Amino acid sequence: MPLLILGALMIAALAGLFGGWPNERKSALRNGASLAVEAPQILRAGEFFEIWIDIRADRTIEKPTLAISAPYLRNLTVNTVMPGAEEEAYSGGAFTLTYGRLEPGDLLRVKLDGQVNPTLAGGHDGWMELREGDMRLVRVPLELEILP
Repeated sequence: MPLLILGALMIAALAGLFGGWPNERKSALRNGASLAVEAPQILRAGEFFEIWIDIRADRTIEKPTLAISAPYLRNLTVNTVMPGAEEEAYSGGAFTLTYGRLEPGDLLRVKLDGQVNPTLAGGHDGWMELREGDMRLVRVPLELEILP
């Protein structure tokens, strides 16, 4: 019986039922800009992760600001953000990273490295959005499930 249970768990793991598949890429285009986010949807407590964010300008964006909802980052430790933002702040329920001016056709690629805090279990929803100053240009919804 123990071998049967172990075999079933191994098959479930190989099928990806416990995570481990490539990150989903979510994107949206609106107001002269596109935002694409490649982020894990399932992680385990204590696991390291990467999030890739692509911001493409179809018009000039004077003050591109990436906003990440606070609930999405709750109990996640962000170790690195590359490239570093010109300004970092918290505003309107979101952590914000403000970068330099983008011209039409420019691509800003941001990478976040982090780790799930061991106490986090369950999941939460959130979003990332691109703002120009305080005006929202485009938003991408995000979901994250944390397994023990």
